[in-house]
Amino acid sequence: MHDLSIEPRPYRLLNEVKHYAWGTRAEEAFIPGLLGGEPEMDLPYAELWMGAHPNAPSRVAVGETTVPLDRLVELYPRELLGDAVFDAFSGKWPFLFKVLSAAEPLSIQAHPNRDQALRLHRQKPEQYFDVNHKPEIVIVLDHLTAWAGFKPYAEIKRMLENYSEIAAFIGDDAFDRFNGLAESAESGLRDGIRDLYRTLLERSAASPRSLENVNTRMRKRFDKHDLRLGDEERLFAELSEKYTGSDAGLLSIFFLQMMELSKGQSIFIEAGIPHAYIRGNVVECMANSDNVVRLGLTRKATDLDAMIEILTVNEAPVPIQDPGAVEEAVYQSPATEFRVRRFQLSPGSEKDVQTCGRPAILLMTRGGAEIRWKTSSDVDSMPWHTGQSILIPALLRSFRLAPSESLEMYMAEVPDPKTAAAKA
Repeated sequence: MHDLSIEPRPYRLLNEVKHYAWGTRAEEAFIPGLLGGEPEMDLPYAELWMGAHPNAPSRVAVGETTVPLDRLVELYPRELLGDAVFDAFSGKWPFLFKVLSAAEPLSIQAHPNRDQALRLHRQKPEQYFDVNHKPEIVIVLDHLTAWAGFKPYAEIKRMLENYSEIAAFIGDDAFDRFNGLAESAESGLRDGIRDLYRTLLERSAASPRSLENVNTRMRKRFDKHDLRLGDEERLFAELSEKYTGSDAGLLSIFFLQMMELSKGQSIFIEAGIPHAYIRGNVVECMANSDNVVRLGLTRKATDLDAMIEILTVNEAPVPIQDPGAVEEAVYQSPATEFRVRRFQLSPGSEKDVQTCGRPAILLMTRGGAEIRWKTSSDVDSMPWHTGQSILIPALLRSFRLAPSESLEMYMAEVPDPKTAAAKA
């Protein structure tokens, strides 16, 4: 192992696929198609992980062997990270890059901030493996239906008026307090949404039988009007067949903002924002963490107490980035750990890419190219095709893309730590 050396050149990655139950299957399985393989018919293909997280580190092809990226960072931290990233992140790989492919909703969840992550890890290390936060950016590859953040006050108020079952479950006191906020300032409305939703979660935890009863009544209501159901009502009816009536995620459907995003659009999810991806194929980049506080719509462990603790109400609808069909798009993130660039190039349109001495992971989602780089005496190259991913160590400060056909590729990288620190 110690006979290896890291040179200023690209390295191929071998990555692990996660087979969570909500992933796409059979002929609709996106990830096997991306990787150029055939899916196993009864196996869901949910996520492809690219990075150094210990739950599924990428393996780096170095010479005649492959080495887990987390191990390689331990052996050659400054060569891989560069001095600025090494100093900013204490010698640790800072981000996790993924492809996510959802055929049905993921759990409704939120992610803790740094302080909350550390506290949760100390309390429940078996459930919260990481001590790191998990801000994330999602970029749509074809389409995405998602819940992200809360609906505005007026929409929630109207929903409670339409669904007396939910209002009764929350209780008259909480319902009356919420109704009385109609003329409040925006900050007061956010506090009111938070208090109302916390009450919903507290009552769900304290009285699962009552929650089951209200979910059953809601389901019966929708069964009577099957042909006139809206998207939320239809999802509630479908998911109530799969999850138990005491699942708090079912009622949460009516509080969260549903979003429809098209190819190239992106959203950023901050700490504490409840969200879930319903269906679609995306690339994700996040801080190097797998900390998830689950509320419902899952058979995994939920934690309503932790959700109540970390819950954040968004000031406005979660904003959508849409750079359009440009040659190079930069998806900015307030996180210090990552940003993502997308390149769409045609044959003959070679592109020089600068890394500024910081690490990156590249993923080709469509097409092919040669990736070229300067050596001490010449120029070297290697072919690169759809589904393949490449590690760019900090030692390699620039490279050239030479498309052999029209291509689309994504580059997850670390922004300048000095600039990011100044913005934070």
